[in-house]
Amino acid sequence: MQSWPARCGPARPRNVANLTNADLSCTNLSGADLNGVQLTHVTLRRANLTGADLTEADLGNGDLSGADLCDANLNGANLIHVTWSEQTQWSPAIAGEMRRRSVPIGDGRHQVRGPGSSGADLDGSPVPVS
Repeated sequence: MQSWPARCGPARPRNVANLTNADLSCTNLSGADLNGVQLTHVTLRRANLTGADLTEADLGNGDLSGADLCDANLNGANLIHVTWSEQTQWSPAIAGEMRRRSVPIGDGRHQVRGPGSSGADLDGSPVPVS
């Protein structure tokens, strides 16, 4: 009889979820493990992402307008062309960097430009970037 790992085949990556184009508006994802998840073009308007692990997640071209990213881990996350609003809550550790890397696109919304990776952990209290 084969042992479990041999019967189950080769190990797979921890997260292989692909949520491209998903509408997760107003979803409570606090503390969620989204490490490495494909979230391109995802809508996360007013989503609760407090304490979520978004390490190496691809959020490119997503919408984080009004999302709460307090204490979320964005190390290595791709944020290129992410849209966010004045109501989006970043921690002080990343708020200034997000504003510097973004351009206004109207109606109190901004879009991230420049390098894709955030390169920062979100630690500290949430602050709207205004």
